[in-house]
Amino acid sequence: MKNVYSYLSEVEDFRIEKKCLHKLSDILLIGLLTYLSNGEDYENMVLFGNTHEPFLKEFIRLEHGIPSHDTFNRVFSVLEPDILRSCLTNYGKDILDILSEKQICLDGKKLKGNFPVNNISHDIYISFADN
Repeated sequence: MKNVYSYLSEVEDFRIEKKCLHKLSDILLIGLLTYLSNGEDYENMVLFGNTHEPFLKEFIRLEHGIPSHDTFNRVFSVLEPDILRSCLTNYGKDILDILSEKQICLDGKKLKGNFPVNNISHDIYISFADN
């Protein structure tokens, strides 16, 4: 399965090529990650990028460093929301297609050791009796 950056890379760059230092997909990824970590504005995107630059460089090149808040502002002001929505919707559908064939148990029995191989409960009891 492709990662989210691959989907963001498919968004057609609407900017003038020779005037851009940063890849559109890099800007979109930093913006998305900032939003997911409760960032609120373009300054937060720069702060997130600077704070997590070593992590980001594992996925993107950032040849010209982290974009400025003005760059984020220009890109997100012109970007059609439907383009980004479509991109992220396709990514979500692909994740759901993969997960639809998996079974995820959330009842906690495995965590407590209550499964066929081991029927002994591993609960910890704490007593707060007065001495």
